[in-house]
Amino acid sequence: MEKYVIKEDFLGFTELFSTTGISIKQVILKKLNDFGLSLANLRGQGYDGGSNICYLWIIGVHNGVQALILEEQPLALYTHCFSHGLNLAISKACEIPAIRNMFGIVGSVSVFLSLSAKRNNTLIRVISNDSTESHPNKIKLKALCATRWVERHNSIIMFHDLYKFILIALEELEKDSNRETSYKAANFNSSVRRSEFLVSLEIVANLFAYTKTLSIQLQSSKQDLSMAQKNIKNIIALFNSIRENPEDTFNSLFENAAKKAQMFGEKIKIPRLCGQQTQRSNIVVREPMDWFKVTIFIPFLDHIIHELDSRFNEKFNNIIALEGLIPSNINFYDTKSILESAKFYCDDIEGSDLELKAEIHLWKNKWTNVQNNPQTAVEALEYCNEFFPNIKILLQIFATLPVSTATAERSFSTLRRLKNYLRSTMSEVRLNGSAMLNIHKEIDIKQVVDTFAQKKKGGWN
Repeated sequence: MEKYVIKEDFLGFTELFSTTGISIKQVILKKLNDFGLSLANLRGQGYDGGSNICYLWIIGVHNGVQALILEEQPLALYTHCFSHGLNLAISKACEIPAIRNMFGIVGSVSVFLSLSAKRNNTLIRVISNDSTESHPNKIKLKALCATRWVERHNSIIMFHDLYKFILIALEELEKDSNRETSYKAANFNSSVRRSEFLVSLEIVANLFAYTKTLSIQLQSSKQDLSMAQKNIKNIIALFNSIRENPEDTFNSLFENAAKKAQMFGEKIKIPRLCGQQTQRSNIVVREPMDWFKVTIFIPFLDHIIHELDSRFNEKFNNIIALEGLIPSNINFYDTKSILESAKFYCDDIEGSDLELKAEIHLWKNKWTNVQNNPQTAVEALEYCNEFFPNIKILLQIFATLPVSTATAERSFSTLRRLKNYLRSTMSEVRLNGSAMLNIHKEIDIKQVVDTFAQKKKGGWN
């Protein structure tokens, strides 16, 4: 039997009247039965981290859906969506007051300039009239998305790239005849010139340039557990190397912020401090560079590293050595480690440990001195013939473990386009069919229409 996982888009919650962990579990098991899927073949669960799904505690015992299902099927390992975990990690790191305030200002200015055609045209005109440098590819600011942090990456980086033009546009809008536009532009112009804002923007935009790629990759449908873990470890290692010598990176960032301040004839300054101040950093230093490094850059870096470590390390320790079966990783794990991880799925493996050990040796020997080895479990499966039955099973399970539920999240976002007020009486069967057509765009629509017409032919005149 094929192994499968539970993802959120798999569930039909039309019969759900309670949101407790037990009720949701019962609905899931009923749906599995309706689809003819056996709980014995369940090998993974993927959710976005809701408390009733994952973390609900009652009298010291886990009662979330994933824990209840895990009781009945211990092989159904739970994965908190990696993409959602990254969002939470970055969101927590951005709770530093200066960073949080910077986000608020960027969001307000972006809305102010982009939601009005007149104000947006002012920004576009300023960019097009500039002849000192090449024009940026994107010229419209994006509002900060409340949930998708990959969109926040884009918003912050774009604001950083357009900073010079935003300043000029706000100065022009201060002279606008509309009173509301004029005083808002004046307030925003004052806010984006502050030293704390400039340094925070420079720090976040540069560090987000690293995590943006990771955020995109974690939402890919082709991302497997091994590749996701590698990408996250690379980011953590990079941030740790920056943390070991923060001066090397921060000095460059501070110089860039100082250049932005020079655009309007100012210098980066330490905010005014007082002896009884409790809500802001009150560190006594002489140089602005040292103050901003100690109060913003290092704490922000420490928060990101801590959040990434706490959310992604120590995951799947029991089975992670199975990635040693992927040809590109063969040299990173010895046979003993792979055998220990394979014991977790002993019921799925045919034959004895001795046979599995021999099969692993043969599999490793197959890829000795071979170039362009497969990089993922899915790619490696193409080379598993009848000579490697257990390797094929283990790679199938490893490829099955969910990394992200981004696909399910996108299907939820699409729902309001499918079931709108003109389709208020749509049944579940028709809704499911429309959703499948929307998700699997490779389906030939003409063939679907012809099939539908043939089925309804007898009922038409």
